[in-house]
Amino acid sequence: MLAGFQQDGVQYGLPYQALVTGFYYNKAILGEHKIAVPETFEDLLAAVKKLKAAGVVPIAQGANNSSFSVWAFLTMLDRFGYEAKYQDILSGKASYDNADFLRLYKHVEELAKAGAFPSNMNTQTYAQAVASYTDGKAAFLDAGVWEAAKIQKSTVGKDTGFWAGPTFSDGVGEQKLVMNVPSAPFVVSAKVKDDKKKYAAVKAFIQFYYSDAGQKILVDNAQPPVTTYEPDVDAAKNSVFAAVLAEASKPGWKSPKAQPDLVVSAATASAMYDSFYGVMGGSLSPEEAVKNVQKTIK
Repeated sequence: MLAGFQQDGVQYGLPYQALVTGFYYNKAILGEHKIAVPETFEDLLAAVKKLKAAGVVPIAQGANNSSFSVWAFLTMLDRFGYEAKYQDILSGKASYDNADFLRLYKHVEELAKAGAFPSNMNTQTYAQAVASYTDGKAAFLDAGVWEAAKIQKSTVGKDTGFWAGPTFSDGVGEQKLVMNVPSAPFVVSAKVKDDKKKYAAVKAFIQFYYSDAGQKILVDNAQPPVTTYEPDVDAAKNSVFAAVLAEASKPGWKSPKAQPDLVVSAATASAMYDSFYGVMGGSLSPEEAVKNVQKTIK
């Protein structure tokens, strides 16, 4: 959690929260259609086809004014070697337009052609996609831990589980990945040190925030800790958050160091979002999608 905010031996920021992303899923819908929680991409594709045939929206997604909302697909990018490749891509030694990433985008196209996404995906917002899931109208939701409390209070809370996403037989490198990374840093101006009272207050706040008592406040508000504090969550009352924590700490699974869009420029990150939604919505071919991202890298 600390390593992501170090530069040349200097710790310039501290993580305020852990970012855990993936798919929420409705156990009742899957059970009604006799679908097991997927493990592989082939499992997910088969589930999508079965749900679509039954008139159920497989995966709730909303692209309108929310093009960043492709978290589970960014994790899939890591299952095709992104973390090992991105520095070479940014330096010009490699390209985002490569055979490995192209295979992933072709899988996304397979999902799209199988009817994985809602017909109004391009016109509904992320918030509307969440609402469709909490209203029981979709089997899966691409989101993260920040929605746990809201989902818990909804009518589907008692039936919701959490999944890190599919593994790929043609992926690259580690497949047992779950996104559990620092999402943003606390950063304090060095000028604060010029005022003894401010400096003391900032130190006191930071010391409290990263104490067990401070991290417990995060956990009590359905946010995962960023320290070694071990959450004590009542799974009966907070089953959704408990499911997220269980998936994030699954034995034998690892986390990337950072979410793929957080280690590139804003222009490249935006192009990554558009590339996925373009393929999901049918406006871009997989080949066009990877080329569009590469164009933003200089």
